[in-house]
Amino acid sequence: ARAARDLFGRCGLILALDSEGPVSGYGLEAALRLGADAVELKAAPGDVPRLADVQELAARADGWGMPLLVEMLAASWEVALEDGEENVDRVATAARIGAEAGADFLKVHYVGPPTSYRRVVGQVYVPLLVMGGPRMKSPIDALRMAEAAVAAGARGVVFGRNVVASSDPERMVAALVDVVHGGRSADEAADTLGLDARVGATR
Repeated sequence: ARAARDLFGRCGLILALDSEGPVSGYGLEAALRLGADAVELKAAPGDVPRLADVQELAARADGWGMPLLVEMLAASWEVALEDGEENVDRVATAARIGAEAGADFLKVHYVGPPTSYRRVVGQVYVPLLVMGGPRMKSPIDALRMAEAAVAAGARGVVFGRNVVASSDPERMVAALVDVVHGGRSADEAADTLGLDARVGATR
């Protein structure tokens, strides 16, 4: 972040503080020095030491007015959870634990369908964002996940490799903005931006 901050322009900076040890002290200080807009920390429901670090970071960040994004992992980030009620319950439990640990907003897996995922959104009292997870087979798959998540009540998405590994990251971001903020369907956004909704290829 320090090396690239001059390239950010008007973009917001959420500083990821993930580390092998506690980060609530030096991590928040670094974020303040860099002028970060928020900080982020990953945790899992059964990781008691990391959840304790989340709680301490939440208290420290609140004292400085620094928002805290907690990424709660119901499975490792490399795993795309299959749709199903059991996994919906796993994600809902993880989200609730993250909210109670002090998150100002959450990043969690998406597990469909939207009618079931509303149970996850309903478990928490802070804004919920959906992670992209592993790279999907096509851009349209990522857009459809975003559409389903927003339909279920998620406030947005946090996509990494499904944007940066696409053939046109800028256009992919624009398509996601159309879906999340513009109310367009995934297929409409794909068509507008030259993505073939049938195969996910760029036209």
